[in-house]
Amino acid sequence: MKKAEFLALLRERLADFSNEDAEKSAAFYSEMIDDRMEEGMTEEEAVAALGNLDDIVRSIRQESHRDGESQRHTQRREEERTSEERPISGERSRHLSVAGIIGIIIGIIAILIAVTILLFTTVRRNGQGSTQNVSQSVQPVDGNSSVQQNPQQTGNSSVQSNSQQTGNSSTQQNQGTVSAGFTQQEYSLDMASVQQLYVSSLIDEIRIVPGDGTQLRAVYWQSSELWYETRQENGALYIEQKSSQEQISRRGRDDDDYKIWIYLPQGATALNVSTTGGEIEITNLNLPGTTILSSTNGDIDLKNCTGSDVQITSTTGDIDVEASVINNLQVNNTAGSIDLEMEAQAAAIVNASGEVEVKLLGSGADYTVQTQTTTGRAMAGSGTGSRLISITTESGKIEYEFIYGWD
Repeated sequence: MKKAEFLALLRERLADFSNEDAEKSAAFYSEMIDDRMEEGMTEEEAVAALGNLDDIVRSIRQESHRDGESQRHTQRREEERTSEERPISGERSRHLSVAGIIGIIIGIIAILIAVTILLFTTVRRNGQGSTQNVSQSVQPVDGNSSVQQNPQQTGNSSVQSNSQQTGNSSTQQNQGTVSAGFTQQEYSLDMASVQQLYVSSLIDEIRIVPGDGTQLRAVYWQSSELWYETRQENGALYIEQKSSQEQISRRGRDDDDYKIWIYLPQGATALNVSTTGGEIEITNLNLPGTTILSSTNGDIDLKNCTGSDVQITSTTGDIDVEASVINNLQVNNTAGSIDLEMEAQAAAIVNASGEVEVKLLGSGADYTVQTQTTTGRAMAGSGTGSRLISITTESGKIEYEFIYGWD
C-alpha cells in the first residue's frame, strides 16, 4: 500500500474526529513512514511496518478517549475551584466587623505556620527514607536457602513475583534498591534439574552472560505496572515479563530500569529467548542443545559464542552475529539487516528486504555458498567445500567473503 492511500484510509476512518485531530494523527503516521523510508525501506514496506490499520485506528481512538476524559476532569476541577474561590458578595463584605477581619488574618497565619511545619517534617522523613533505600544492595543468594516469595511493598506500588520449587532445587528472591518507582530484584535457582530455559520480555533488553557453577541468577527492575513472573514446569524454567498496561511508555524513566541480566551456567540448558520491543544480547556463552532467539522490533546480537543448533528470527530489528562458531544456523529477518561473522557447518539465511553481509572463517575450499535474490543485488555463489551456506533475499543486497581470523 502506498503512503497516500494509507493516509486517505486513515482520514476516512477518523471522519468523526475534528479536522484538527484527524490531521494531527495523519501527520504523525506520515512522519513515521518518512522516517522508515529514510532508513532504507521502500514506501510499501514502510507502510506495512506500521501494522494493521484497524489496530492503528483503535489505538488513536483509545488515546483520544483518555485525552477527553482528562480534559473533562480538569474542567470539573477548575469549576469547583472557581466556585470555592468566588468572592464574598459586596453586601456581606460591607458588614464584616473589624473583629471578624482580624480573626480571618489570625486564622490564615496559623494555617501558614502549620503547613510550614508539615512540609519540613515530610522533607526530613523522605530524606531519611531515600538514604536508607540507596544504602540497600542486592544480597548474595545462598543456594541452600528456602523459597522466599512474599510480594515486596515500595511506597504505594506493590511488586508481584511468583515462582515454584521443583525437586531439590532451591530458589530465592531478594529485594534491592529503589529507583523512580522501580525495585531491583534478584532471582536465583540451581539449574541442575532444569533442561530448558524460557525468557521473555515486553520492552526490556535481555542480556545473557556466563554464570558460576550450576546457579542461575536473574537481576531485573520491576514495579506494580511492570514485573516478572517465574515458574517451573516439567523440567523447564520460565522467566516472563508481565504488565498491567496495554501500552507501555519509557518516558521519564532510566534505561537501566529496562534491562534483565541473566547469569547462566555454561552448557546448563537449552534456551528460548523472545522479546516484543526490547533487544537480545548474548555474550561469551557456550550455547547447549537448541537455542531459539526471536524479536519483533528489537535487535539480536550474538557475540563470541559457540552453539550446536541456533535459530534467530526478527521482524524489524537487525541481526548481528560476531566471532561465533555454530554448527547449524538458521536466520530469518523481514525488514532489518543481517550481519554475520562466523564459522559454521551449515547455514540458511533469509531476509525479505534488508541487506545481508556474511564473513566466513575459512576459504572457498571449506564452503559452498549459494545466493538468490528477486530484485536485489547479490554476489554469485562460489566455493567447493562441504559446508553449505544458503543466502536468500527478496529486495536487499547480498555480500560475503572468506576470512582467516576474527576482526
